[in-house]
Amino acid sequence: MAAVTKIVIMCCLLSVVSTSGAGETKDDGKELVQFAYAKMTQALEEADSKVGVCMEKEKNTILPPQVFPKLPLSKSEWGSALVYLSFKAQTRCEENSLANAVLAFSQFKTIEKEMTGKNSPDVYPAGRYKYEFETLCCGSLKTELRTEMEYKKIDPKIRQTLESIPEFKQPFNPIAALKTLGLKPSP
Repeated sequence: MAAVTKIVIMCCLLSVVSTSGAGETKDDGKELVQFAYAKMTQALEEADSKVGVCMEKEKNTILPPQVFPKLPLSKSEWGSALVYLSFKAQTRCEENSLANAVLAFSQFKTIEKEMTGKNSPDVYPAGRYKYEFETLCCGSLKTELRTEMEYKKIDPKIRQTLESIPEFKQPFNPIAALKTLGLKPSP
């Protein structure tokens, strides 16, 4: 509730001190769109960089066998747990950079539509990748949700044990982890 109140107050203050509004010109709108685009591009580049660093850590971190506790988990449960824990570690490593990029992307699209009456194509370059909003936001959402759902079916005490292992809190290679346990990764 406090966040909503803060947003309302900020909007009121901005409307009072804003130099735009009735006197807004076409050039003002163009400048605002360019500014929003620059912020979006910066956020995408930061996300691209951070995700790249974290993916490199994940790829290169092979967990030794002694990290894996003896737990009453089926092969499927181990698979779900390792993929889920790897995903969570990757997300922690990225430090909200993707969320910030999604927000900046959304803000740009909103400003662009408001100021120009339309949106340009939904593909924006950043680093090695080209981003589309849906991919950036929700590209692997179904897989992530399914993995979390399966992980949440594991006994809470076992999940607590897994989540207390420091090596599972940093990016690690889940495919190599499955192989270490003698499990075959799903295709």
